[in-house]
Parts: sequence; C-alpha cells; structure tokens
Amino acid sequence: MHYFETLTCKEMEGVLIYRLASKQHWKGRVDSQQDFEKFRFHQVVQLEQVNQLEKSKSGFSIIGFESDEGVKRNKGRIGAREAPNEIRKALSSIPFTINNEKKISDVGNVVCEGEELEIAQQELGQDLNLLYQNGETPIILGAVMKPYMVII
Repeated sequence: MHYFETLTCKEMEGVLIYRLASKQHWKGRVDSQQDFEKFRFHQVVQLEQVNQLEKSKSGFSIIGFESDEGVKRNKGRIGAREAPNEIRKALSSIPFTINNEKKISDVGNVVCEGEELEIAQQELGQDLNLLYQNGETPIILGAVMKPYMVII
C-alpha cells in the first residue's frame, strides 16, 4: 500500500482501496464564523489522512466504506457505495453541539472496487486499528450490515 503523489488514494495489488476525504461533502449554511455554539458540522470537521493522525485523547474520526459488492452478493439493490458521502452531506449542516474540545476528523473512504470485498474489509480493519492506536473513536459510515461493524 502507498499513497500516490497526489494523495488521492491508496493502491493494493492494483485495486483502489482508499479515497481521501473531500471538502465538497462538507458544505452548508454558516450562522456564525466566531461563535462556536452556532457552528455546524461542516465548520468543524478537519480533513485528515488516516496514516498521519496525531495522537488524540478525545477525538472522533469519520471513515466511510464504499461498497456495492456485499449487496450484490446478497442480490440486493445496488447503490450502497454512495452512502458514506451522502451521509456526510446530510451531517454537514447539522448544528455541532459536541464539546468544542472534541476533535472531529474525516479520514476518507475505504473503497471496494469490483469483487474485492475481502481486501476492502481488511483495509478497513487496518485503518480502524490505526485510529484506535491514535486514541480516535471511529465513526464508520456505510450501508453494509455486518454484526461486528458499527454503521451510522
């Protein structure tokens, strides 16, 4: 695994498995630029790289899982891969009512290309391990149903 020079994705065995977070999903109304109590999620979320986070004792990290493969294998409706970014857009304008000492990072999405579900799940597990090691509480965005995953 490595980051491309453009820092837009990670590659494993020629398969795209990671996409960095984008500010395009974090837009919305601004009620104040100074009064933290009037901030919305898009004003506080920091875009980070999962492998470059600093240790935190009170941070949350959003990570998405883009995949249609599980749905396809279970003969469901395709479209789940859009869920992480659509959830970001929905969260974007919600008032931010969490303590201002809590850091909120968006570390992007693990991407399942083609039928490489197991590789993508392995990458998600490795990224979650990095988040835990750095003291982050992960929030996984996606539309997959696994008993061992917390999906918002």
